[in-house]
Formats: sequence, C-alpha cells, structure tokens
Amino acid sequence: MLFLLLLKDVERHLVVLTENDMYDRCLKERDSGRVPREIEFAYAEIPQDLQQLLVTARAASSTEVSPKGRRS
Repeated sequence: MLFLLLLKDVERHLVVLTENDMYDRCLKERDSGRVPREIEFAYAEIPQDLQQLLVTARAASSTEVSPKGRRS
C-alpha cells in the first residue's frame, strides 16, 4: 500500500506508526533523504492490552517463517 503515498493530488501523505522504534527509523530514513520529505510520520500509542496482543502475534508469525518453526 506504500504506493498510495506517491499520489499527487492529496492534501497530506501521512503514515501512522504504533511502534516507537519504527517511527524513529522512518524519521531517520526521511532525514537521510531515502523517503520524500512530503511524507509525514506520526506515532500513535496504543493501549497496553492491544500492544501485548501484537507482541504475541509477532512472535507467532516469526516462528512460522523461521526455518526451525516450519513443519514439513
């Protein structure tokens, strides 16, 4: 969906991130010139219970795609 950020006739190009480390990384990428300056990044803190669900889901998906986690 990142291609939507390249649309010309929009008022703002905004990416909302829920992980602070990704927010910081995106800002560094923009500041270094790898991301167009017109793309804005925002950090949205989510409730702790939802954050925990995301951590659990991320761990499960990581296991699924790792060579040791796959079952033949």
